[in-house]
Amino acid sequence: MAYRGRELPYWLGRLSYEKTRLSDEVGKRISNLPLKTDLSSKEKDRLYRDKWQAFLKSAKAVLGLEGGASIFDFDGKAEEAVLNYLESNPNADFEEVSTQVLSPYEGNIVHQTITPRSFEAIAYRTVQVLLKGEYRGILEPWKHYLPLERDFSNIDKIVSYLSDDEKLQEIADFAYADIIDSNLYSSSVLGQGVDGVVDLIRNFKSKQLCAE
Repeated sequence: MAYRGRELPYWLGRLSYEKTRLSDEVGKRISNLPLKTDLSSKEKDRLYRDKWQAFLKSAKAVLGLEGGASIFDFDGKAEEAVLNYLESNPNADFEEVSTQVLSPYEGNIVHQTITPRSFEAIAYRTVQVLLKGEYRGILEPWKHYLPLERDFSNIDKIVSYLSDDEKLQEIADFAYADIIDSNLYSSSVLGQGVDGVVDLIRNFKSKQLCAE
């Protein structure tokens, strides 16, 4: 099982911190199991372009989650508060900072969405183990991905699936057929949606001009 996340600043909130928490918590829970893993959210371990594609294709499964943030720091006050606290408490972890500093900001705006990485994994027929989420209504648990509870309570069930190549292949093939082969989410379809929005704006402006 593979994963590459990113350690994001604390002031982006709990949702962003989950990228780091995911690899740490799953790593601890499966460290003694006979699974080959390569999990990291360290910046030094990031992979790009051909190396990322090769990494993704080499894995039977990849960890993941929705992208987004649960704090939008419009005026920089959350960042300033975090940096000031860490200056006095350099060893403070996220939970401490969250309790002592971020609680007034947490959840001011919550943005969660499916990321391009999900489509990449499906295109390479790499099964995804994803934290339970909405994924814009595109992905269905147990059909398109293996859903991991946010408290990791079903990790044993996930591991049993990872040990069953036949089940993994079924999920990989179903996800590919439903998401990629269907062409529902291709760039051409996306372009049609963008064109439609542009036309809507043009028509609205034209009506405004006529009214004037």
